Amino acid sequence: MVERVQLKPQTELAPVRGAPSKYDPKTFPKTAKFLAQRGAILCEIARCFGVNTSTLTRWLNKYPELREAVDAGDDVFNPRVERALAERAIGFYVDVEEAKVTSDGEVIRYSMRKYFPPDVTAAIYFTKNRMPEKWRDVQERRITGELKSSDEWLVEVQKGILELQAKGHITGLPVMLPQKGNGKGNGHE
Repeated sequence: MVERVQLKPQTELAPVRGAPSKYDPKTFPKTAKFLAQRGAILCEIARCFGVNTSTLTRWLNKYPELREAVDAGDDVFNPRVERALAERAIGFYVDVEEAKVTSDGEVIRYSMRKYFPPDVTAAIYFTKNRMPEKWRDVQERRITGELKSSDEWLVEVQKGILELQAKGHITGLPVMLPQKGNGKGNGHE
């Protein structure tokens, strides 16, 4: 016996294959922004959501509200890191609370101002990143003009000397012509 099956019209959407998305549009953008403001990187945010980094990246591309939340969090955190790096580069003071225990067991708490001197490594990073054209390790130099051989330079110098002698500025200098060879003479002693 042949059973007849009624086909669904083509206008209906096919069911979505695979597991339903874990993305929660109500809580994930807020959570992502909170984490990014505290310096969390994408793999840490993904771990918090219980997904891998590639899934989070796909969500960032698919859900603009999530991308905006992560970017807004970075906009808060990055300036804090820059400011902290600048402080380490130039040195800073901080008020700290310390405690001492006396011989009879009494705890005495007091505040003191502690100085952290400039950190050379922080200064290097700061200057190289903020002023790379001035502080990069390799300075680029461009030399323009034509290259001349030593014989050509000697001819130019000799011409200059002859011009100065003709004007009467110098006297008594011998004029030497360039020699071919290895610089040790012509082999005749």
